[in-house]
Amino acid sequence: MKKTVSLIFLLLFTHMFSYEFNYEKKMVNYDYNKLKSINLKLDKKLVYTSGGVLAGSFLLDETIRRVVKKNKNSFSDNYFETMNIFGGDYAILLLMGTYGSSILTQDEKLRKTSFTSIESLTVAGTLTLGVKMLLGRARPYMDKGAFEFKSILNFGTDYWAFPSGHSTVAWAIFTPYAEEYSKWIYIIPASVSLARVYKDRHWSSDVIAGGLIGFSVGYILHKWNNNIKFTGNGIKIEF
Repeated sequence: MKKTVSLIFLLLFTHMFSYEFNYEKKMVNYDYNKLKSINLKLDKKLVYTSGGVLAGSFLLDETIRRVVKKNKNSFSDNYFETMNIFGGDYAILLLMGTYGSSILTQDEKLRKTSFTSIESLTVAGTLTLGVKMLLGRARPYMDKGAFEFKSILNFGTDYWAFPSGHSTVAWAIFTPYAEEYSKWIYIIPASVSLARVYKDRHWSSDVIAGGLIGFSVGYILHKWNNNIKFTGNGIKIEF
């Protein structure tokens, strides 16, 4: 079975990299130019609400951790253990497999959505990693409290709590699919975020911050790329 799967992936990626990726190059160029020219007009109400929720979650971090630790059971253990993988390497492999299959099947809608997801993951993941390294927040299992920040540019992963990388990855990857296909898909990243708190890897504020980064980047890129239409002769941008 493993040999068969390995062979399929080998054939898939061999076929993928024989492409010139003209669609993808134009999408990246479009998003880059859009970013340069955009005039950011933030919704003050949304900013205040998001900031208030995040600030409030910091104050509730210790309480939420205690409540979660007291209410664990076998069903929750199994569910969150399963969902946790959708915020790590498995999710990235699933994304690349979906992207590759869209090329093989010439499904342009899936191809655009998958590549948007790849863009989202790259941007959101970079942002989250940078914040993790700068703030150096202790993970809950270190038992140092919710307000323990070690140092700037700390490279120890025990102090990479804020924001949650798994939450960022999950929301960044699945948001474009949820917006394009079904809002029910949001159950996956939501479950990943809950799993990180349940497994005592993150504070609640960590997963909220990671989720906000992943969702925001994925949502914006999806909206931008809705202007891009695949045609029989190439790619068309509509305004």
